[in-house]
Amino acid sequence: MGAWGEGPFDNDGSHDALAGLRDADQAAAEAHIREICDGVLGEEYVEVYEAQAAIGIAALLTHLVDQGGDPEIARLATDIAVTPTSELRESIANCVRRIQNPADNEWFDLWDETSDGFGETMVRSLDRYRDALSR
Repeated sequence: MGAWGEGPFDNDGSHDALAGLRDADQAAAEAHIREICDGVLGEEYVEVYEAQAAIGIAALLTHLVDQGGDPEIARLATDIAVTPTSELRESIANCVRRIQNPADNEWFDLWDETSDGFGETMVRSLDRYRDALSR
């Protein structure tokens, strides 16, 4: 699955998504985030890697909107200078909503296979990002 824990950055997809933002100007960062959103919102079935990428971006943008507080995200955000515009926040919030739909979602399926009902626990863990980005 490319995941080694339950956190938003405990997987390959989120780290790769952040790597695409390092040293990028605002236009390049927005293009990268739009590409990630297309991988989640534009497909009938959300693959786990694309879901991980969107969740990582959601956690990063939430961190930026809330002005810090999480030292792990602050460390990972080094050399990332993206402004969380309302358009970016809305796009990523829509991705989170899509990932929270278990109907056609590999990220959910893989977590749900690990333990009875754990997929729903992971879905609820995304509420904070969705809510923060929807403000």
